[in-house]
Amino acid sequence: FTHINPCGYAGLHMTQIADFVKPCPELADVAERLTGYLTLELNAPPPERKSTQKVVL
Repeated sequence: FTHINPCGYAGLHMTQIADFVKPCPELADVAERLTGYLTLELNAPPPERKSTQKVVL
């Protein structure tokens, strides 16, 4: 994270879920929950995904 300039602002610190949540959740779990929230907020149909399909970000 030390080489990332968020929104082009040099020196602005990045954060990560692991800094705030112990134990840190798995990426697939975070992606699933985030998808649910975005689906509701955007009033969009949930994406179709097979249960065996892996989440890749």
